[in-house]
Amino acid sequence: MWVRGPGQRLVGGAAQDVERRGLDPLSPLDDQLTLGEIFPARERRARSLAREVESETSDLRKQVASALDEERKRVAKRAKELASVEGELAKLATKEQADVATLRGRLEGLSKRLAAANSDAKRKKEAYEAAAATASKLEQEKKELHEHLAMMVLSSEQRKEDKLKELLAAMGATDVS
Repeated sequence: MWVRGPGQRLVGGAAQDVERRGLDPLSPLDDQLTLGEIFPARERRARSLAREVESETSDLRKQVASALDEERKRVAKRAKELASVEGELAKLATKEQADVATLRGRLEGLSKRLAAANSDAKRKKEAYEAAAATASKLEQEKKELHEHLAMMVLSSEQRKEDKLKELLAAMGATDVS
């Protein structure tokens, strides 16, 4: 893994590990050695961190799965409630449609009866107006005849009075008032 060349040095923890093992820092590494053998503390720490991350990841997955299950249950419950509400609304709509149909039928019947009543009222009003005009005309004619009769009676009485005065004057009566 290491290439030997001028000016190459290992630094930090890697140099200490190589020196502690008594290896030549510039010699090629044995392919049989693992990173754990070369950097044992770091590998343990990395594995420990990996286990912690896996554990935290597992816990988070469980929490997320639990939260998703709860959310699914809540959504399913809400969907059931909404379906129930929709069913009730459908029942109301059906009842309202029946009520509307009944009222429309009644309105149609009333409209027909109203049209017939208006036609009858118009015909009767015209007949009443014609009868009222005839009655008014006859009343006027009666009044005129009554006045004419009164004038005739008055004229007749006047003629009688004049005739009586004339007869009395002819008989010699001088003061007849």
